[in-house]
Parts: sequence; structure tokens; C-alpha cells
Amino acid sequence: MSAMLSGCVASYIDLEAERVEDEIRFRNPNAGLFSSDCVRVVEVTNVETREVVWADGSRTSGCLFETPFAYGQKSDLSDPKDYKAAKPLEPGNSYEIFVELDGGAGDGSFTIAADGRVTNSG
Repeated sequence: MSAMLSGCVASYIDLEAERVEDEIRFRNPNAGLFSSDCVRVVEVTNVETREVVWADGSRTSGCLFETPFAYGQKSDLSDPKDYKAAKPLEPGNSYEIFVELDGGAGDGSFTIAADGRVTNSG
């Protein structure tokens, strides 16, 4: 006699921040060339103060964003109860990002240097 387990397999991604011209963008460094991740909820938090500096969420069946996406980007699918307008990211501060995906989650952390360079950690 054998048993077979079935169910959903949750995915997890490590997000990286990068500066692209004048914006911070978040990407999944392990995504394939022609793949993206469906982001339903995003939250960026200042590590030192624990203040949420940007949040957005979607309660619909569509994706809020697909990776890569920009800090502060607003979606037409945003739920007003889950939306918090983006505050400026300050040089010298460290931030954490958390996302809920369609079938998983992801996170990452980054610091913005005084000269604007972005360094990922953890």
C-alpha cells in the first residue's frame, strides 16, 4: 500500500533592489529570461524605525505587479485599504521588502549609500 500526498507547492523568492536611472527597482535574480512573478502584496519597511514606507495590495484575482517593479509604483488593482503612498528612501538607511505572490512569498533587504548606490544584504 502506498500513499500519495498532493497539494499546492508554495514558491519563495529572494528579491534584490537595484537603481535604474532615478528609481529603485525590485527583481527576482533567479527568474528566467522570460518569466516573472505575480505580486499581490508589497511592503517596504525602514529597518531602524520599523516604519512602513510603502505598501500596496490587491484583493482581486489579478497581479498587482509583475517582477521587476519599481518602488512606489501604483497599480490600477490597488485596494485603498492596503495602499500607503511611498515615502522617499533616504541615503544611509536600510530597508526590508516583503511580497506575497500568487502561490508564495518573497523578501529582501537593502541599503542606500550616501552616493545613491544600492547594496543588497541577507
